[in-house]
Amino acid sequence: PGVRVGIKWPNDLELGGRKPAGVLCEHGHGAVVAGIGLNVRLPAEGLPDALSDRATSLEGSGQGRVSLGTLATALLHELHEIVPRRPGPIPPALHDELERRDVLRDRPVITQQAGGGTARGIAPDGALWVERLGGERVRVVAGSVRRL
Repeated sequence: PGVRVGIKWPNDLELGGRKPAGVLCEHGHGAVVAGIGLNVRLPAEGLPDALSDRATSLEGSGQGRVSLGTLATALLHELHEIVPRRPGPIPPALHDELERRDVLRDRPVITQQAGGGTARGIAPDGALWVERLGGERVRVVAGSVRRL
């Protein structure tokens, strides 16, 4: 409660400007498998220097002690609520929530698929809208994206 978690398309969560979690989806054999990585606790020795300014954990971001059982139960409950039973566009209420949490919106980015531009939001099908310098909007559907 009271924690503002942002979404960095396509698969990262942000908390205080650092990454506590990510999702990786793979498609094959008629199904999509989602892997969820969530940093709950930092190691006693801390994060390696290369990650310390980019990564965090729930407990490391000042959330207090986190019960793994309670967290797993809540995560599974939320996934059950939001994962569609069949393919299609993102439901409007969930899309609105994605838009509110989009940390890339209206920021300059560079994408692996479409090059540079300004992020303009997440499409109902999950693609990232990027507006190029001349005003052309392109849909980015895969690959990495980095804020400039």
